[in-house]
This record gives sequence, structure tokens and C-alpha cells, in this order.
Amino acid sequence: MSTPLTDSGNDKQSGGSVFGIALRAGVLFIVLCGIAYPLVSTGLAQLLFPSQANGSLLKDKGGNVVGSELIGQNFTNLSYFQGRVSSIEYKAEASGTNNYAPS
Repeated sequence: MSTPLTDSGNDKQSGGSVFGIALRAGVLFIVLCGIAYPLVSTGLAQLLFPSQANGSLLKDKGGNVVGSELIGQNFTNLSYFQGRVSSIEYKAEASGTNNYAPS
């Protein structure tokens, strides 16, 4: 005769402990993946690559932000090379994606 896999007297205890394990694992992964990892990766980026982490900003002699190394700029002076073509009229605030749904 085979023995039953679970004892009928321990069903409530094992069910409660499974829920507890799942709850603790959920909280642990929220803390690790949602708080600790972003803080560590942001801190490392600021420590190792501060210019790139802050947007590759270009500043003038006075320390004022005048542009970005990554976003094209509209040059009107003929002494400059022609800048990158821009579909957003060189507006930095429109440089992201639209996130439109397929519909």
C-alpha cells in the first residue's frame, strides 16, 4: 500500500506556510528589483559615467546648458557644417517616443 503524500492534519499549516513564503518572496523581489537594483545602477552610472548619466549636456563658459551632444541642433550660421536632420524641429522635449498603440 502506498502512503499518502500529505497528512490531512497538516493541510492548513502547509497552506499557510506556502502563502507566507510567497508573500516574503514577493516583498524580497520588490525590494531587490524595484528599489536596490535601480539605486545601485544609478549610483554606479553617476560615479563612473557622470556626463552620460546626466544627458551629455553641453555648457558654455558660464556653465549654462546650451544643448546636448546627442540631440541635433539647428545651425543658422553658414560657417558650421549642416547639422543632423530632425523630424522634431530640434526640440529636446520631443526627443522620446510617442508610445502609440497599434490601434
